[in-house]
Amino acid sequence: MEGQICRLAVALHKIGLFEPQLATSDKESLFAKRFASCGFTVHQIELGSGNLLRAGAAVAALVRRAHVCAIQTHLFRESIIGRLARRHDSSVKHIFRPQTYIDCSRIPKWKKNAYHLLDRASSHWVDKYIANGQYLATELIHRTRISPAKIAIVINGRASPAPPDLPSPDPERPLNPQVAMVANIFPGKGHDTLFRAMGLLKRDGFIIKARLVGAEATNVERGTGSPAVNSLLGLAKAIGITQQVEFYGRTDNFGSALQDYPITVLPSDSEGIPNCVLEAMSMRKLVLASAVGGIPELIEDGKSGLLFPPQDPGALAATLRKVFTTPARDWESMRTAAFSRWYDFFTMETMLEGYIRVYTELGLIH
Repeated sequence: MEGQICRLAVALHKIGLFEPQLATSDKESLFAKRFASCGFTVHQIELGSGNLLRAGAAVAALVRRAHVCAIQTHLFRESIIGRLARRHDSSVKHIFRPQTYIDCSRIPKWKKNAYHLLDRASSHWVDKYIANGQYLATELIHRTRISPAKIAIVINGRASPAPPDLPSPDPERPLNPQVAMVANIFPGKGHDTLFRAMGLLKRDGFIIKARLVGAEATNVERGTGSPAVNSLLGLAKAIGITQQVEFYGRTDNFGSALQDYPITVLPSDSEGIPNCVLEAMSMRKLVLASAVGGIPELIEDGKSGLLFPPQDPGALAATLRKVFTTPARDWESMRTAAFSRWYDFFTMETMLEGYIRVYTELGLIH
């Protein structure tokens, strides 16, 4: 998300629409430094564990001092602070782009309900909700009771990190039995589902190798030795697939990490619009993913990828078996369709056009 905010800020500034500024409680964070390296101003304000009313007043003071015309927030707590600041000046627009707090499997039900209630009660101070997909717009309308007129759907866009894959050099043979999974390592991403699926296949004599690209949520450079990875290593050992799994670690070079891996898998318990799926589509990979959140808005099952139920190792194992026992040529049209969907609907340019429509509607662009 942080990288996307930086890319969006650069794109908006490049076409002369805004002078983006960042308000943060930690100017020394990697995100703040990355934002500043783009040539933008970073303001340090107590937003973290401090009093929400004080934080809202501080943001309101910054808005007046820096002549800010719009506040854009991306996380729920920051949005509440933005709403408190918006109360001080009705001429300033507040745009809230919710992430996955509604659907996220790691948030308990009582907390989700509290979010809905608080969001609805303070929605008067949000001028526009930008939903990252129809799945989230539906939740906002039916659970939070936000007016559809107040919601714009602008789906994530991604630039391709590498050129698209070429067709298999041996189309009559199945693809090599190996998959890449791009996801930080913490509960809910489905690494355990993938491992159990690999265990089921190994029991039948079918060996699949997996490259895990990503670090823990703490952003360690390489996962080995961290608690979440140790847990997965224990699971891999228990089901006998230790030698089939590679912990690749965190990287910014996805082209290199996914080279020779024409298949990517994402068996998450819950998702929004995952950037890793968009990147895989842009590289002409065959995407296998769980049918949760916004993933079905990206992948048309059987046309531009293959979907399966979440938390279902048996279904994933069956999908993997099908892929790796079928001639590679049978998947070429699906890989091409995924690339075409990315190019037509999910590029950075398409996302930028969506934001410009929202800003124009709010009178921020004339």
